Amino acid sequence: MPEPVSPSTLPAGTGALPVGTSFRSRALAVIRGGSLDAVAVLLAGQWAVTAWVGVPLPPEAMFFLAVGIWLGYTADRMADVERAPELVRRTARHAFHGRHRGPLLVLWVIAFVGSWPAAFVFLPGRAVALGAALTTAAALYVAWARRSPDGAGKTVATVLLLTASVVWWPLAAGPGMASGWWTDPGGWPAPGGWMAAAFFAVGATWNLRTLRRVRRGGGGGNGRRRGEPVGTPSGEGPEVERAALRADGLLLVALLLLGFAAP
Repeated sequence: MPEPVSPSTLPAGTGALPVGTSFRSRALAVIRGGSLDAVAVLLAGQWAVTAWVGVPLPPEAMFFLAVGIWLGYTADRMADVERAPELVRRTARHAFHGRHRGPLLVLWVIAFVGSWPAAFVFLPGRAVALGAALTTAAALYVAWARRSPDGAGKTVATVLLLTASVVWWPLAAGPGMASGWWTDPGGWPAPGGWMAAAFFAVGATWNLRTLRRVRRGGGGGNGRRRGEPVGTPSGEGPEVERAALRADGLLLVALLLLGFAAP
């Protein structure tokens, strides 16, 4: 689950995973390049929290969360490539968006334009309202993150936004919303719901900090060290991509186990 990054000033050729010809290589390129690993992790988190809260999780709630997460990550990557085309030579994610910019842009517009009317049809009004608030917060976060150096503050903001995404449906559908969860703390969520949300937040923090350590440890750095200005030379090598997939996979498994452990 990567954070927004700033353009690199490294010479070309330092980074992206090569696009292999095997099915496995192509599948990994699509999963990682298209941010589908992040979507899968957040869907698992949504399911785990919902299971502990004890409310149903309909397919439409999962669908709209997946679309929203994909729209956010894809918009961020396409904006990176538009502003700094050299990034396509440095990370697999940006290379993927550079190669498929046209189809991705068409798909993004269709998904964005179609998702809002569909949300009013298939989701309850309070879920749409919370989703709109979450979308606004995500847009403000990305604008802020692009102008801020990497550090603990950005990690905390990222984790808060991701955690808000996974509790979006339990908040909208839980019994506390109907009774006014803001005035009735006992309405939502049950103690298990708080535990599951906290577990996701801790796991997301571990995920981001793990990637940052790998970047700084010689695998090529996509992020800047704390206090470094925007534009500090950085890159992202194959080790970072593999570490990202491992970290996302471990977090995904942990969230699935958490959901299966719900009473």
